[in-house]
Amino acid sequence: MSGVPFVPVHVRAWDGRQWLVESIPVWGAGPLEPFFQGTVERWLGRPASLLFRTLASHRELGRADADAPPIRVAGLVMHLSRCGSTLVTQALSERPDTVVLSEPATLDVALAGHAPGVSPAERAAFVRALVLAQAAPFLPRGGDVVLKPEAVHIAHLPVLQAAFPEAPWVFLHRRLEDVYASNVRLPGGSILSGQLDLTPFGLPGDLMQTVPFEQYVAQVVASTGRLALAHDARTPGLFLDHAQLAHDGVLRVAAHFGLPLDTPTRARIRERLQRDAKDPTRLFTPDTSEPEPLHADDARLFDEVRAALVARTER
Repeated sequence: MSGVPFVPVHVRAWDGRQWLVESIPVWGAGPLEPFFQGTVERWLGRPASLLFRTLASHRELGRADADAPPIRVAGLVMHLSRCGSTLVTQALSERPDTVVLSEPATLDVALAGHAPGVSPAERAAFVRALVLAQAAPFLPRGGDVVLKPEAVHIAHLPVLQAAFPEAPWVFLHRRLEDVYASNVRLPGGSILSGQLDLTPFGLPGDLMQTVPFEQYVAQVVASTGRLALAHDARTPGLFLDHAQLAHDGVLRVAAHFGLPLDTPTRARIRERLQRDAKDPTRLFTPDTSEPEPLHADDARLFDEVRAALVARTER
C-alpha cells in the first residue's frame, strides 16, 4: 500500500515491556471532526482501514518521528470541561497548514496509563512521537499542530511540557457551577468511569466510593482549577474565561501560540464561532438548563477557586 499513510488510532495497555501502537491506513481528509475519535470512526468506515492494521512498539514510533517533515506543536489547549475548548480548536483548524488533535484517546493511555518502570522521559518521548505521527501525514510540507488534551490531563501538564517544550499553554474556564451542572447531567468519560487517578488532584483515591456522585464531581472540577493555578505558578500560561471566546479570545490564543492569521482565515474563524462546537451544522444556542443543587461546602470551594481563576485571568 505504497503512498498510503498509516496513522496511530489505538494504544494497547502496557504489557510489561512496551506499549503496542495500532495504526490504520488512511485515505482522504485528516482530523476535521470536533473530536479525534470522530475522525477515527470516519476512517474506519473504509473496509481497507479495518483489514490492513499494523502493530508496532512505541519505541519504533519514536524512531519514525525522525523522518517527519518540520512540524511545530504550537500550543496546548488545557481547560475545564465544557468551557469552549472544542470551539477554540475548531476555530483554529480553519487555519491552513494546521492540524488540531482534540482529545485523542491514544493520548490518555500514553499520559496516564499504568506503566511500572517507565521513566518520565520515556513517557514524554512516546507522547511526542504519538502526536507527531497522528499529525504528520496531513502536513506533508510541515506546519503547526494544536493539541487539546482532556480536561483531567491538567494533572499531566509537566509530561506534556517535557514532550513539547516549544509549546505554550492556555487554560480555559468558566463559572464552576456551570461546569459542575453539565457534568452532573452528562458526565465526561474520565469522571464517569471512576478510573481517574485522583492523587495528582490532592483528593483521596476512594472519593467516588465515599461521597455522593454530585460531591465527587464538584471536588474534581474545583481541583482541576486549583491544579491549573499551581502549574501556572511554575510555568505561566494564558488564562481565558469562556465569556471572552466570542470576542477576541480565539485571536488571543492564536497570538499566544504564534499562529499568524490572514484576513480570509479570520473571516472563517468568525463564521465558525457562530456555530455549535460539537455539531458545526447547527448555529450555537446558549445553554438554558436549570442549575444543579450544590452542597454548601462545595459552593464555598467553588467561590474560592473561581475568584482565584478570575484574578489570574485579569492579571
